[in-house]
Amino acid sequence: AAMASAKVDVVGGIKFARNGSYRLPTRTVKPSAETGSCFDTTRVGTRVAAPGSHTVTPSSASTGGFGAASSTSKPKTDKFLRRGMGTGGTHDAGLASTAARRRASGAAAASSAAPPRAGATRRRANPPTSALRRAYERGDLPVAIMQSVTNKLSWKVKVETLDLAHYLPLFCDGLREVEEPYRFIAEEGVYDLLLRSPLPKVLACVPVIVVPLKTALNTRIPSVIKRVLKILQTLVECGNLIGEALVPFYRQLLPVLAIFKNKKKNLGDAMDYRPDDGIGELIDETLEKLEVTGGPDAFVNIKYLVPTYESCIH
Repeated sequence: AAMASAKVDVVGGIKFARNGSYRLPTRTVKPSAETGSCFDTTRVGTRVAAPGSHTVTPSSASTGGFGAASSTSKPKTDKFLRRGMGTGGTHDAGLASTAARRRASGAAAASSAAPPRAGATRRRANPPTSALRRAYERGDLPVAIMQSVTNKLSWKVKVETLDLAHYLPLFCDGLREVEEPYRFIAEEGVYDLLLRSPLPKVLACVPVIVVPLKTALNTRIPSVIKRVLKILQTLVECGNLIGEALVPFYRQLLPVLAIFKNKKKNLGDAMDYRPDDGIGELIDETLEKLEVTGGPDAFVNIKYLVPTYESCIH
């Protein structure tokens, strides 16, 4: 009220009153479309789908097998055998094939709707709720991004002195991120921790990183799957015992690989000069490295989960 009654001077967008009071200009900040945030902090709603989750299509199940009562339906007339659609009690091959074609044409005309797609390779939910994102926005990570021609990750402490059981699962959980800079921090951080940490510490962390890797694979995003496959190849190359330590966890990691194994490029006699391999070729390369480093029981477990895999040793 005092501001409205007094004379106002505007300097630099700020309204100053002659009585000494002032008012700052206000503006509306539009939230980010990806994170829902006006600032550097990701804000998500209360109802967020779990990463890698999917919706189950409801279907009416028959309850006749679970009790004495059974549900029956009246047959429709389009299922009846009509004139000219039978074989007349004969075993003539030509007559039988003609009748089969007539029945097939009648069934196709009756049911024109195609069955729904299974959607095994369809992308699944990937909300921005990774532990790496929360830790980075709080300032809990001892890293900084060095901006240059090729960005690098600068560690504020020595990597050898870090608690690998805490930081390695944290960075592995960020492998499912597709937004910058979280994707870059997660990928580079995992490589630095694996290559610069002693082998006993990496070997002890194998069981705790299986769940974040499985969550990233379950998103069914091709770029995320390729990222995880390259991390797995680097992991088994860190030492001789790591490949054998991964064998009990094949049930969590390999089912998604079996779905995307046949996603390959058929170029005929042409040549693809792009450096990035297809997801099918990368899966074959990863499975071969798992078999080579996994010991005598690796092939049996891989074959159980990926039936189309052929051994590169035997």
